[in-house]
Amino acid sequence: NAVAGHLDAELRKRSLAPKATGERTIRIDAITTYYRMRSGFARMAVGVFAGKDGIECEVRLVDVATGETTGTFKVSAFNVLAVGSEDDVARMLAAEIAKALEARK
Repeated sequence: NAVAGHLDAELRKRSLAPKATGERTIRIDAITTYYRMRSGFARMAVGVFAGKDGIECEVRLVDVATGETTGTFKVSAFNVLAVGSEDDVARMLAAEIAKALEARK
């Protein structure tokens, strides 16, 4: 999915990604709790008056070895401008997840 690709890039940029596949000790599960995406037509026709695009997630950190949840937090990303796309919201959400993980270090 789009968020996973952006999240991988964000984690690497912040030196939070494992160096090798075998070094992975946690799995990041993001459960969507809110999602709203305007259609391209709505963005073009009425712009910001169509409302904002956004996504909210509950993120769970799961220990790969035991399967136990080791932490949870919530993140959200919203695009209130008439420009942008689903990919922009996915990129913003990935950045928010990476920021929250960085703060937990």
